[in-house]
Amino acid sequence: MDNEQLQHLADLLDIRNSTEKAIARLLNRPGLSGNIGELISSKVFSIELETRGNHPGYDGHFTKGHLRGKTVNIKTKNRYGTGLNINPKVPIPDYYLVLRGGKSKKGEGLPWTISEIFLFDANILNTHLRERGVQIRENTSITKAEWEAARVYPDSPTSPLPLTDGQIERVHMFDGSQK
Repeated sequence: MDNEQLQHLADLLDIRNSTEKAIARLLNRPGLSGNIGELISSKVFSIELETRGNHPGYDGHFTKGHLRGKTVNIKTKNRYGTGLNINPKVPIPDYYLVLRGGKSKKGEGLPWTISEIFLFDANILNTHLRERGVQIRENTSITKAEWEAARVYPDSPTSPLPLTDGQIERVHMFDGSQK
């Protein structure tokens, strides 16, 4: 890398840092992927977030619909993968809501997008995991069938949480197709 390329990288990092600061101001929390996902989820799914960003076991609770009052742990995965981070040392929430980005391509970085959304009933999922003898931990192994049963977006006929047109419109803002 010559000095011109090095300077270009420094300029790009300045832009990135300015963007990170703007996102952090908007979130009133660090501009981390999980915090971004929590804010988006709160607006799309009517979730009231806990005031503390590190509440043990869950991030908030649903305020509308048939899930009203149920606790939810929101997970943001920047890339396609089959594992799910579950902390066995904290109370189990009622639901895990997972926002998952697309598959990354070499040389294109890892863009922040939402290509899929899943809603797992945490008690049912944990029962299935115990029955399969799966260790609950970071990157817990979830089967393809379990992912598909929990699919909310793109729409699935077996969706545990059918989305309204307004919710789909809000999710589309983050699917990367508008750029």
